[in-house]
Amino acid sequence: MDPTIELPSAAEVAALSGADLDHALVAVERARRNVEATYLAVLDRAEETKRFEADGHAGVRGWASALTNTGSVELHRRLQSMRSLRDLPDVATALAVGEVGVDQVREIAKLHANPRTRDLAIEGETRLLHHARTKTCVESQEVVGRWDAFGDPQGAARRHQDAHERRDAMIVERNGVVHLHARGGTFQGAA
Repeated sequence: MDPTIELPSAAEVAALSGADLDHALVAVERARRNVEATYLAVLDRAEETKRFEADGHAGVRGWASALTNTGSVELHRRLQSMRSLRDLPDVATALAVGEVGVDQVREIAKLHANPRTRDLAIEGETRLLHHARTKTCVESQEVVGRWDAFGDPQGAARRHQDAHERRDAMIVERNGVVHLHARGGTFQGAA
């Protein structure tokens, strides 16, 4: 495995102008997409082989966070993308060769992550990928948003209902201090 990617140095970037800047930006973005695809493949392999257990971690999220000092939001997005690419091999290939961006893949991954729209994402992979390749990032996000609304018309209302149905609470007293941990819908949280 050769992890080296040829990128311009700071001095080389400072010397760029005109169309050379355009070409440099496109080249760096293509490299970023390739690196992201490889990053996701490494996470997937670590989860498959349970590599995280060797370091005493419960899952790949903790293992990756400890090794890379990556924040939880970024890791969540990457793990969501990683899991979606298992079912979306054409999207995985398109990301690896730089045909689609990280943001487009993450939008498709959000659609895949929703159990009510997962099958829609899998069955519509070719069409979603076409939109990701041919439309602007914003237009592609709008397309995925419409697919999400179509596949999960209850959307936010359903998420609130799910939270309500899975509500729970725990109260623990330790060393004279009471700890309350509760989970529920936003209405209950506000109350």
